Amino acid sequence: MTSTLELPPRKLKSDKQALTILRSQTSAEILVQMGFPKNRVEKALAATGDKGIQLASDWLLAHVNDPKLDDDTPRDYILYLCPVGQLHQKFLNFWQSSYQECGWNNALSYFPHMTLSSFFQADDRLVSHLSHVLKMVTEKIEDPPEKMDFDVFTSNKYIGLFARENHETFLKNVTSKFAEEMKKAGIEVEVHKKQLHISMAYHFAVEKKDKLDALLSEIDLNTPARWDLRIYSRKITKPIRTGDIWNLIYADGIVLTVAIIYPYSNTAASDELDLNPGDYLFVKGSDLESSDDGWCEGVSWMTGCSGMFPIIYTERTAETETWTMHMCVNVYNKYIPTQFWTVFWLFQNKFLDRSGSGISSRINIEARGCHLFQAARMGARPAASALPLFVAKHGESIESTFGRDWIDNSFDQSGIYTRYDLNMPKLMPTRSSGHQEFKKDSPLTVQGCFQARLLGEALRDKRIRPVHIYTSPALKCIESAVYLLEGCQTSSSSLNNTLTIKVEPGLFDWLGFYPGGLPKFMSFDELVSNGYRVDDSHVTVVPTNKLMCEETVDHFYERCYVVTKELLKRHENEGGIILFISHGGNLDSCTRKLIGQSKRSLSGFQEISRKVPYGAVCVVQEATVVLDTWYLIEPPVLPFAHSNNPKYNWTSLTIPSLI
Repeated sequence: MTSTLELPPRKLKSDKQALTILRSQTSAEILVQMGFPKNRVEKALAATGDKGIQLASDWLLAHVNDPKLDDDTPRDYILYLCPVGQLHQKFLNFWQSSYQECGWNNALSYFPHMTLSSFFQADDRLVSHLSHVLKMVTEKIEDPPEKMDFDVFTSNKYIGLFARENHETFLKNVTSKFAEEMKKAGIEVEVHKKQLHISMAYHFAVEKKDKLDALLSEIDLNTPARWDLRIYSRKITKPIRTGDIWNLIYADGIVLTVAIIYPYSNTAASDELDLNPGDYLFVKGSDLESSDDGWCEGVSWMTGCSGMFPIIYTERTAETETWTMHMCVNVYNKYIPTQFWTVFWLFQNKFLDRSGSGISSRINIEARGCHLFQAARMGARPAASALPLFVAKHGESIESTFGRDWIDNSFDQSGIYTRYDLNMPKLMPTRSSGHQEFKKDSPLTVQGCFQARLLGEALRDKRIRPVHIYTSPALKCIESAVYLLEGCQTSSSSLNNTLTIKVEPGLFDWLGFYPGGLPKFMSFDELVSNGYRVDDSHVTVVPTNKLMCEETVDHFYERCYVVTKELLKRHENEGGIILFISHGGNLDSCTRKLIGQSKRSLSGFQEISRKVPYGAVCVVQEATVVLDTWYLIEPPVLPFAHSNNPKYNWTSLTIPSLI
């Protein structure tokens, strides 16, 4: 029990005496301590969207032979408004159909978007400031118009959707406020002067206009969508060769981006690039067209190295596939399930099959195909799966607060419940096997319900909507899910009435904590009769009867890893954020092997379990470029701390003081 005595004043130590307590450090500070030069650290964090130490260090190692690694050229940044949801999918279908039936046009070089600012440059050290400013500005803006409306415009050279005046006024006002804040940091951001629009097709053959118009008419512009403000950046990486070095400058229309679709390596030729699917090459378009032997010179996006490569091993793709997303904030229709937080934004779509790509030995860019969706076709997961996995600990439970004897004090011989503390629930769920089962499987306290609801509110405030919710069969975890969903709900959302909770026994705690045997969990019928919205269609990964009572810590980590991988696989093509609500140690056991780390020892597991408070959250994010690679990232919600509140006995006031 924590003491309630007032702390005595402490003498401050001299400035010369170093503190031994490690305070919270930034990713840049940690990477510098690891031995990386500061300028390279800042460049790596900017290139990876400041998504954590692991990703930045991987980038640095990949670029170790990059001749431009120490170049001080800043990145280009831009502010976009992007659709998410069904309308986004329809736009992508138009992208694909327009290419297949009408050939390449310049709109295919980008994903569907509305440009809100011109490109602007910022020093690498200011990358986190950009995200902070956008977040700050959007938190202060008024609600946008109800629904995004467009006017369709078509001509012989251009087809686009133009935003209505009320939306344009709102969006330009947001961009202006963003520009004002950035100017304080010495960064000039110019608000887009033209009428805001989404370019659907331009620079196409005139005879294709009617077909493009017909394809556009198939899109229902009233389709539901959420609209996100996003900051993207691109390395100024358009290569123009001078001498033996590729000078990286940007010049639209001069250089193309191609995606690698077949692996290639020739160790005998020192001037040839190793080709790895998932990488992209920057290539001069004129070189592609004029090559007489099917080879061309390019620069690798993943490593920064230049060399020769066989053209037929690549396909043209959107240049935005090499861009980095730094920040994403929802502004329109905020509560459509979130699909963001990817380190490198990739498209969701059906992917062109090999036979339809038109690859041939002829050096014909138009015929080789628009490889907008390369990652999934080569075995990488589509963007729908490249979302974060949240793992949260349940709220405060009764047995941890009032001890194992709480049942004897709360239930009479007839099984009638009476609470004796305001932190105990007013009502207790009914169990067919009697109240004694609560000894090993207790519900939440009132404080625990509040903690779970507060976590749900924090997710809601960050516009994060879990779509697939799995819980341990422990009652405190199921109740935590119920109250978390209650916190997620908004006045304009029916989320709590549509989502159900999937109970997965494989997410239960380490069985070493239960030497007396496994708790008898509430059955599905009991949960339903008590008002818990549980999903009867869920097929468990590890049934309750498969949980081993003599489970070792190694077995526990393996069990949680198998469950996590299977549940992620089930939703890899659906999209939507996945949330586990489990026990303290499961924040580590469900993610440890996923991020490539070894299992902890018994003492290590016990130590980490003690450090996880109620309502704690960890988040792992899958990289979209490197297959099956996951990273721990900073949770989007703040931690929740409070002091211990000891039990009060009013009779203590009647005891005379002995001093």
